[in-house]
Amino acid sequence: WCDIGYNALVDRYGQIFEGAAGGLDRAVIGAHAGGFNTNTVGVAMMGDHTSVPPTEPELDALARYLAWQFKLWGLDPHGGTQLTSGGGIYTGYPAGTVVSVPQLMGHRDVDLTACPGNVGYAYLANIRDRVAGYLASADLAVTVNIPSFLPAGQNIPISVRVANNGLASAPPSDTTFLSLGIGTITDGAGAGGCGGCAAFHTPTLAAGQSVVYDLHLQTVSGSGIGGTFVFTVPGGPDPNLGNNWGVTLHSTW
Repeated sequence: WCDIGYNALVDRYGQIFEGAAGGLDRAVIGAHAGGFNTNTVGVAMMGDHTSVPPTEPELDALARYLAWQFKLWGLDPHGGTQLTSGGGIYTGYPAGTVVSVPQLMGHRDVDLTACPGNVGYAYLANIRDRVAGYLASADLAVTVNIPSFLPAGQNIPISVRVANNGLASAPPSDTTFLSLGIGTITDGAGAGGCGGCAAFHTPTLAAGQSVVYDLHLQTVSGSGIGGTFVFTVPGGPDPNLGNNWGVTLHSTW
């Protein structure tokens, strides 16, 4: 093997690792399902799930990753599709055979294997529901544009864009906080409302909508460089926080 066959791997702690080289957001052909590597994405659940169930962090991370992939390629976790077998020793389907499979399937659905284990396979319906839930939710992304260099003692304009990249409407946030550890936000929407950060109300954002806030940053540190930084808030504001959510960036750029 010159590389890991799976496109991605998820462990029991909810960590997601890139497998086959080339980019998780690209159509990399892995080596995860003999005869069916083309037009599929393979994710390894790291562990022996023949008798041990996957952990909650593992299931959640897997569902989040798959939701991202399904959104990227326009797939339906409850839908089906047809794949053409490339044949080989790992599958029971001869080359050229057209096979009907779920769009979110287990390794054993196409190959001669027990993978992902009897217990792991039993969770497929649950995983499909989780993926569908994430796809149906809001997906907020906060983009902060910082100038390329930040000298100390300067009042620098910055732009903050809050976009809903999900498929559902995002509820308004009672208060949205933005804190930059390299300085104090001095003016703009609700500036200074939380000890030098910006505190502002984010309106209801329909799918695909965004709002832009123009702020100013009084720098107290002159180290490093800036750029464009994107923070995602999957599912939108946390209802457990009273529809408040925040982004804090602490770095020595």
